[in-house]
Amino acid sequence: MAVALAKLRDATFAMFYIMTEQRETRGRTSTLQMLKLGVLYLVDAGQVLRAICLRQFGWDVEILRYMKKLDMVKNVFSVVPAATVPGTIFFIFAIILVTLALSDVAFVLHSFQRGKTTRIWSVIILRFLVATMVTTFFISIVSWILYPLRCSGIFNDEPTDTISTLLRGDSTVPCTPWGDQEVGVTIVSLAVAACFVLFSLVTTLLSFEIDPMSEAPGDKFTGRIEMLWSTVRVTAVLIHFAEANIVILGSLVFLCVHSVVVLALHVKVLPFHCHNINLLRGGIYATIFWMALSSAVVFSTCDSVDDGCDTATQTTLLGLSPIAFFLGCGIVKLRRDRSLEAVKMLRCEFLKSQSAGQGSAPSRGSPVNSGMIIKLVSQSETTQDEFYDVSSRHSRCFDSASSASLGIRVLLYAKDQRDLPFIGYLFERSMEEHPKSRQLTILHLQFMRFVFRDIQSDTWHEKLSKTITSDLFLDLKYSLYAADRRASQLSAGINLGKDSISAINLMEVSMKLDQVHKKHKECASYLAALWKAALKCKRSSSGAEVDQWLSLFDSTSNAICQTKKSYEELLLKFPGSVSLHRDYAHFCEVILNDQAKADQQIRGADILENDSAVGDDNQSQSRSNPSSATSHETLQRKYMDSW
Repeated sequence: MAVALAKLRDATFAMFYIMTEQRETRGRTSTLQMLKLGVLYLVDAGQVLRAICLRQFGWDVEILRYMKKLDMVKNVFSVVPAATVPGTIFFIFAIILVTLALSDVAFVLHSFQRGKTTRIWSVIILRFLVATMVTTFFISIVSWILYPLRCSGIFNDEPTDTISTLLRGDSTVPCTPWGDQEVGVTIVSLAVAACFVLFSLVTTLLSFEIDPMSEAPGDKFTGRIEMLWSTVRVTAVLIHFAEANIVILGSLVFLCVHSVVVLALHVKVLPFHCHNINLLRGGIYATIFWMALSSAVVFSTCDSVDDGCDTATQTTLLGLSPIAFFLGCGIVKLRRDRSLEAVKMLRCEFLKSQSAGQGSAPSRGSPVNSGMIIKLVSQSETTQDEFYDVSSRHSRCFDSASSASLGIRVLLYAKDQRDLPFIGYLFERSMEEHPKSRQLTILHLQFMRFVFRDIQSDTWHEKLSKTITSDLFLDLKYSLYAADRRASQLSAGINLGKDSISAINLMEVSMKLDQVHKKHKECASYLAALWKAALKCKRSSSGAEVDQWLSLFDSTSNAICQTKKSYEELLLKFPGSVSLHRDYAHFCEVILNDQAKADQQIRGADILENDSAVGDDNQSQSRSNPSSATSHETLQRKYMDSW
């Protein structure tokens, strides 16, 4: 049972890793990419704002008309008249879409569990569905699925478009989702919605980038804040659908508390690598909190929705929402600035230790050996020591592990290579003060893997073995898996002669390599059968046996031609792959009987292998980042010169 669960967990991690992997994580983010991501976040926030501003809460009709314009998805679909496209069409479409996505998830998990990683099309489809359904269209999908419960409200302005009028064929019947005819559809709707919400929460939890130096838009340090934001979106939708069964004021107060918790955690962690995205998210969370609080104020001060409420108060509350947005941005900026100030206060202490131990701090661009800077803290305080050691708590540099993590990441994003030794010192201090923090340990491993590139030291292996054997949360376990997967993926890319290769491209290449190896074996089998048939024809040369031999000869020739073409196509795409050159050399020697060409391929593979070994020695001497400019063109030129 434990083995089966471990296989299921690894298959799930592999699916999410491939599904959420960025095409390119290194390099500067363009302004267009930032604008695109910002627009998507604002569209998502607009749907939430519209969901928490309802007529049932006491909002004025004119204000609601303005709030409807914030829901861009609704505005797009409102181009088509409601009479032409009833809610049942969207309900069926959402059910089919979610069922397709969940079926694809089950298919991919089953394939990965059985080791069949060549079905790329299923992963590509799932990646597209998740990119659209879990982010921008999340609220719309949930509202369409919950169509049987929609008896009135914001998502459909047609009061007669309900599940009861559809099933009973009478536009005058009241909406009864739990009636005899409607209960089956309602249960199915709730089950599909629950599965979709659960899948979305897990997806957002595991959608983060393990490489701290990644600069792709939307990359974040952890997925926990985004998962909590998804729960806020679900709460906003459920308040609308459950308004007849719960106290509206209590639900709005709950939404206020929920949103302010998300805002506080966002300010505490600042999960995104890009500071501008952190600012935007902070402003959005503050605006959602303010509008939820405004809805609660409007509802509590409005005596009756039908009699009308004070529009001046509502207009004032709505007008203060931009101030709430900028206030949220200001809180995020203040948090970042204070974190930088706290980190810079430790620089003097670090420079003193450097001058006493290792001399002056290294200059920009000088190699950094993280093994000299980062050491494993083997002695940690016990619970009894922590209770009595009051002075150490007051003298701590970081009051919490999250503050230490934020300070280290903010310093890294300053992009000054001279700060790398100081970052190592901050890790040492923070892990002395918070030795039990698993998340800080995982961050340390990520920095050693991607920033310091120190994965051969005893520190790396000791910390990794201790962390793997400990009890971790799901996202931390996934972080370890993704780091190991990224390392093996990088090694596979180097073996293919590429500095970097995506997981999907690696799956595609692996599939083609398996196919060409299979064809290689088939060619050997064809040749063996051909010689046996030739001996048989020599002994008794009947017409039927000669025809069979000629047919086998044609099949052998076709198989050899196809295999040769496949090898040449792969060599054209991956000219720096040593193993591929050696495989092709074996094919030329054994199958084609072309010894000259085989020797040529072997000489080229030797040149590539020797130059790769020299490059590895140079990289071990300096811990600088690998350059994509090394290399492959020079190696190809040397290879051609060897002909």
